[in-house]
Formats: sequence, C-alpha cells, structure tokens
Amino acid sequence: MRYNTLRSFPMLIFAFLFVTMAASASPLAGYWLTEDGTIVVGIDHCDHTRKEFCGLMVSFPGSATDSDLAAAQEALCQQPILWGLSKTGADSWGNGRIFDPITGKIYEMRLELNGDRLSVHISVGFLGLSETLVWSRITDQVRECEVADDAQ
Repeated sequence: MRYNTLRSFPMLIFAFLFVTMAASASPLAGYWLTEDGTIVVGIDHCDHTRKEFCGLMVSFPGSATDSDLAAAQEALCQQPILWGLSKTGADSWGNGRIFDPITGKIYEMRLELNGDRLSVHISVGFLGLSETLVWSRITDQVRECEVADDAQ
C-alpha cells in the first residue's frame, strides 16, 4: 500500500501545478506593442493576490541611432508604464494608471481586450476628455532589455 501512495505523489504534485498555472492564466498577460510601435509592454499580475495587473517597458523595437534616444531607452528599461488595473468585466480592466514616458505625466486608464488588440482608454483631462490607443499582441519571442548593473 505504501508503494502505491509514494508512486502517485508525483502525479498529485503535477496535477496541482497544472491546475494552479491554468487558473492564473489571463488573456491580458503577455507582450503588447504600442500603437506607434516604439515600446513593447509586458503585462502580468503585479500583486500577491493576483487581482491587479501591471506593465513594464521591456523592449524598444528598432535601433536607436540618436545617442539621446538610446540613453532614454536605457533609462526606461524595465520601468513601470501601467499599474493598478483590476478586472471590471469579461474582457475589460479598469481603475489603472498609465505613465507617459514623453511628458512624464500619469493618467487614469482602462483596457478592453478584443482578440489580439488591446484598446487603451486614457483619461487626459478633467472635462471627460479621453484618448484611445490600440496596442497589438506580440506572439513572437521578445528579447527584453536589461537594466545596466550600475543602474540597479
């Protein structure tokens, strides 16, 4: 009897891990290319309760020929661009904030997922003004930028 229990233990561990991983998967998690094609954002859960989502700037497609641009990209590498998003519907998340790396300003935002397109609704003013950007899911492998050792 002891032999059968020990033999089934690895299968129980595997089943537990599989169910845990499947339950934590979210259609929002993954890599997204910004509308202008300049930043790849990696989105995933950001808190231990797995209720909120955050996004980091993980890649900057194309080569930076301008030394100032290259320095700016290096400074932004792995920095937060969105945070505090919580699920508000089947394919929507809200109550978040987004950082504009060009202006340095932070705005309220919400997301709506439609297949491989992510509508990013940004509130830009107190008069109910908003802007909507459409990001595209990246299914290919992404080579993430790395933070320089002296920046850590």
